[in-house]
Amino acid sequence: MRIKPHKKTRKGCYCCKRRRVKCDEAKPSCSNCQDREEACHYPYQKSEPVSLNEKRQLELRLSHQWCTETCRSFTSQQTVLLRDHAIEQAQSHVFLMDAIFALSAAHLASKTTAAPKALLQASLRYHTDAVSALQAAVESSNLEAVFLASILTMATSVVLPLLHGESAAQCLLHIQGFLKGVWTIIDLNPDAFLNGPCASMFGQTSAQECVASVEDLEAMRRLRELRELQAGDQTYDRTIDELELCFTRNRKRAISWVKKTWPGFIDAVCNHEPFALLVLLHWAVALCGLEEMWWAKYAGQALVEELANVGLESQGEEWAAAVSWAKDQAAQTA
Repeated sequence: MRIKPHKKTRKGCYCCKRRRVKCDEAKPSCSNCQDREEACHYPYQKSEPVSLNEKRQLELRLSHQWCTETCRSFTSQQTVLLRDHAIEQAQSHVFLMDAIFALSAAHLASKTTAAPKALLQASLRYHTDAVSALQAAVESSNLEAVFLASILTMATSVVLPLLHGESAAQCLLHIQGFLKGVWTIIDLNPDAFLNGPCASMFGQTSAQECVASVEDLEAMRRLRELRELQAGDQTYDRTIDELELCFTRNRKRAISWVKKTWPGFIDAVCNHEPFALLVLLHWAVALCGLEEMWWAKYAGQALVEELANVGLESQGEEWAAAVSWAKDQAAQTA
């Protein structure tokens, strides 16, 4: 019996290369990574080489960007940790420095209407190097540096594809794979994280962050009523319960919300099921409210714009009201 030769590819993602399986090279995430709920990354395609002087100037610019703005990419309570402690750790761990430079370059690029090509290329280059090195570093004792780098690469993985014009929905679903990896790192030594320098990453929310507007509460009430009109089981209920907590308890819960959705939700979104997209639209509004997390807010606004133009309002008057609410909320936070 003749064996059909296997067509090997050199352009597959890192996860498929590591597992030695064929990659279909779909972007932003290949089918293997989607099935395994893993973050998907492709090798950086090298362009023109950067001179030593140009690289030094760029890294000075990115270092300044990090220390003055990008270190505030999460919450004000974590600014000192990211500005000072992360830089200190990065001096010993190149993958963390690469993660810092990648997010800083993406941040700079996001502040222009036409993102400079050089900044996007730099962000992708540093991001790819950071992710590649993280694969090996996870098995070492550098858990704190690995944790910080993982958080930063998650943010870059969300916003960088958006700057390249890719689908906001597909980019944001990457968060699920990253969160899975981050919690795996934390579980290796939870006491060290909860009682060490990174403890501020697990702090409590303030009362001010828990206030929901009348419009938000009305939107969630409407979403629940629309859910009751949907045929099928109650699998959406927990997803909506968790989503409502993003508005009534803590907006920061929106980052981890996608990890708490029911297993079939991601498939429903990928299959463009209208109600799943409507739920995702409400999540996008929650992301828009994350004022301190510029990358999450940027992604939320991109997702609202994308989902507001897929025809959800044609499903009925209440659907149209939901889309209108989402567009208004995104405009208010722009």
